[in-house]
Amino acid sequence: MDEKILKILRCPLTQSDLSADDNSLINKNNQKFPIIDNIMHLIESDNNDLQDYYENINVKKNPENAFSSYKSGMEAYYRESRKNGLLETFPKNLGLVLDVGGGDGNIFRSFLKFFPIEPSKIILADFAATQMRSSAELLDSQKYFFCKADATKLPFKDNSFDTIFNSEMIEHLYPQDSKKMLDEFFRVLKPGGKLIITTPNRSEYRRLIQESILSIMLFFTRKKGLMEREKLKSKLFRNYLRFTGHTFVNIDQAEKNELIGHFNVLRVNVLKQQLINAGFKINKTTLSIFIPLIVLKFMHKIDKKWYLRFEKIIKFIKLEKFLLASQMHLAEKP
Repeated sequence: MDEKILKILRCPLTQSDLSADDNSLINKNNQKFPIIDNIMHLIESDNNDLQDYYENINVKKNPENAFSSYKSGMEAYYRESRKNGLLETFPKNLGLVLDVGGGDGNIFRSFLKFFPIEPSKIILADFAATQMRSSAELLDSQKYFFCKADATKLPFKDNSFDTIFNSEMIEHLYPQDSKKMLDEFFRVLKPGGKLIITTPNRSEYRRLIQESILSIMLFFTRKKGLMEREKLKSKLFRNYLRFTGHTFVNIDQAEKNELIGHFNVLRVNVLKQQLINAGFKINKTTLSIFIPLIVLKFMHKIDKKWYLRFEKIIKFIKLEKFLLASQMHLAEKP
């Protein structure tokens, strides 16, 4: 066990220091937390329906680069726009990085190939061990460390990390849990540490249309609660993807899932306020990715540079909060 990593770990039950043997981490009460397939299982309980759901979806092996898999068309633009947004948002120094909710860490690792600065070490923390297993077996064990953990009860000591990366994850938490997670991010960051957080933009026009249709359907079906809402949304979502030809989404995988799990999609100003309430200072906000309401087949053949130019026009006329689908924030712990 790496000594520097062991020093920043803490027990999720007692918040005490941990010691290590070959196969487990041990708290002051001699309770053991297993290390399985290079993954530290530092979580309070495995008895969680939402956790079980994420253990069983979208499990990939040897993933392709998230930003250079496509060379042309909407898919290529989608990835290029997201990469450009991250390049605008990322801090100049990374240091010790915590990637929360990134599964196997493919988004962060893919981005690093375009970023001039390397982190010293990276800890990947996720609710689901299955999402991390393939990477935990393949990546450099001196640089990458894997931890099954609850983002609302991170098993790390105060002031431990220089950078936290949290991409497309906060929308998958229940609203009350997302606020707990931001408080945990603030706690485990060092003073001056940076948080990069990305999530869908609730104010985007497509989402406003979809939510309006969904609200009408919920009213007439009398369904209530987040889970019922998501089950209905998943049915609409699958049909919408097929109708519009959004081939960059794995529709076959979406068909297998009972729900999409976007319980907590936020407007840009709402997320900024939540970050401020947690104690953060907002250094930069970037919006990216224009997705048409309907994607026709010929649009997949258009060079990505034309979509990128159209995105620049959107930003020039100050309509990005209404027309761009992804929000990215760089926040700092004062």
